[in-house]
Amino acid sequence: MAVCCSASFVASGSKMRSVAFSPQTQRSTRCTAFAAPFYVSQKALMALMFSGIALIPILRKWLHVYENIEFLTPYMEKSRKCRLRGFVTSVGDSDNFRFRHEPFLRRWRRYVSTLGFLFAFDRKAAIKWRIGSKGVDAMSKNTIHVRLCGVDAPEGMHFGKSGQEGFKEAFKWMKETMDGKNVTIHLLRRDQYSRMVCQVLFRPHWFSPQHDLSLDLLEAGWGVVYKGNEAEYNGNLEMYEDAVNRAQEAKRGIWKNGTDIEGPQEYKRRIRKEK
Repeated sequence: MAVCCSASFVASGSKMRSVAFSPQTQRSTRCTAFAAPFYVSQKALMALMFSGIALIPILRKWLHVYENIEFLTPYMEKSRKCRLRGFVTSVGDSDNFRFRHEPFLRRWRRYVSTLGFLFAFDRKAAIKWRIGSKGVDAMSKNTIHVRLCGVDAPEGMHFGKSGQEGFKEAFKWMKETMDGKNVTIHLLRRDQYSRMVCQVLFRPHWFSPQHDLSLDLLEAGWGVVYKGNEAEYNGNLEMYEDAVNRAQEAKRGIWKNGTDIEGPQEYKRRIRKEK
């Protein structure tokens, strides 16, 4: 006869019967109760591990910085689908600038850890702070040289020749509009000067919709549609031409004295012949 160490009563119809538990049954019950949370935590750990593996590409995208054009992969340059988020460190000409890539997690880490929103009132201070200890001398090694797609702006001084009429005004417009701005660049191709030809999107104000910088430049009258070899429009050629027509009708920018002007391409050809 088995020795009973505990008993419980189970209802069966109108009678109550005693059910005895042996020491072996009690030990089995205690082991099952102990193993259950361990089994659950093991499943949770496995799920967490696989989730972490799945997040690696996303975290890499949100953390990895493309320091300069040499860091871009062939796929990024040829797919025509890649976009990078960052800010303008300097404006070097009327239609190009230096871009510092700043992915999502790095951008918000800086804002939160140093209250970066306070720098919104001083763009120059913001740029100096955001570049960090790399300094202006190392800017070319830590930025991507961006050329606007689809446009050609008045040329500055080259080979000792004076710049085109309208260059100073176009350069001033570009600097005031873009210096220190947060931008998104849509990579299209690399040109012969190791610049990345891009469609550039930006917000003039915090809550305004995104603007195409090439379109805004043409609307302001500070450029023409570029028609050279390997010109890039990203499907916006007709829109760019309409913007030029509107600027000409309103006599804005370089069109203030009419449409009979020497374009940037014609200017460069003439300068080459005079050398």
